[in-house]
Amino acid sequence: MKIRAFKIDSLNREIVELQIDPSLKVFNEVIGCRCVDVIRLDALGTDVIYIDDEGLYQVPEGAFSVRGLYGVFSGNGLVVGTFEGQDVDCTTTLDKLKKLIRFEDPHYRPEPALQFIVL
Repeated sequence: MKIRAFKIDSLNREIVELQIDPSLKVFNEVIGCRCVDVIRLDALGTDVIYIDDEGLYQVPEGAFSVRGLYGVFSGNGLVVGTFEGQDVDCTTTLDKLKKLIRFEDPHYRPEPALQFIVL
């Protein structure tokens, strides 16, 4: 069974609709990574964005940010739907994703910072 998903292709700076098998192996192949992490955002409802969990440790070919979230995500993303712990068809529209996703300069790296709190 294939599901409807959107690839956030940061290298080509486009969002592409896909029909894919809902498996971790396929998600890793589409994103181009070994390990994924999940971004949950109220604006997406039950949909989530899978990202490269190790993306910030590598020299990225592309990057993107998501309106309403702090930070830049290296590499590609994959938007899929979720229902009771399963990956299902994405319900978010392409138009809505285009308003939420912004492609960034792939070499932008915020400087690491430590904050000490004295009690």
